[in-house]
Amino acid sequence: MDKLAFDFETHLIDAQNPVPKPVCVSWYDGTSSGLETGMSAMEGFLSSALKSNKLLLAHNFNFEALVIFHYFPRLSSLLWQAMDDGRLFCTLTYERMLNNIRKKQQMQFNLAAVVLNYLKIDISESKNDLTSWRYRYSELDNIPKSEWPVAARDYAIKDSIYTYQLYQHQIKEAQLKFKLNVNAGIALNIIGKTG
Repeated sequence: MDKLAFDFETHLIDAQNPVPKPVCVSWYDGTSSGLETGMSAMEGFLSSALKSNKLLLAHNFNFEALVIFHYFPRLSSLLWQAMDDGRLFCTLTYERMLNNIRKKQQMQFNLAAVVLNYLKIDISESKNDLTSWRYRYSELDNIPKSEWPVAARDYAIKDSIYTYQLYQHQIKEAQLKFKLNVNAGIALNIIGKTG
C-alpha cells in the first residue's frame, strides 16, 4: 500500500482556540513533498488523500483528525471511512505501543524525541525555541506560499518527512495491530473537544 505522511501547522492553541485554525498542511509520499495553504487548497488536498487507497501517516493523528473534523466538516465522512478501512497510522500511538513490548522503556514520545531515537537527528531546538516558525505560523495565514520564507516552508515539510521515515523504522521493529488504538484515540479526542 502506498503511504502519504501529512502534518498541519496551525495558529497556537489557547483557551479560546482549543482546536487551532490550520495555516498549512505539508505532505511527503516517499519521493515528493509539498505544502498546501489556504482553506480551499488544504481541503482539496485532504479530500484527495482521504479518498485515495493510501495509508495516511501523521505523528499525532488525534490532533490532525480533530483539525479536519473541525475546519473541514465536509470531509468528516471520508475521515470516518478511512478510519473504518484502517488507513490511518499514528506514529505517536504506534511508538507508545512499541514501548509496551520493549525491555528498555522510552519516556518521551514527542516528534523531537522519537526522531532523535530513530533517525539520530536533533530537532529539539526548532521545537522548543519560542522564536522558531513552529510558534509563528499565524503570521503567514492568508499569505501566498510563494511569499513564505524558506525556513517556514522547510520546517513544515520536514515534519511530514520525519513522520514518513519514523513509520519505516517502526514497522521494521514490530508488526502490531494499530487500527483500534488509532481509531479510539481519534474518536475520544473529538468527543473531548466537541462534547
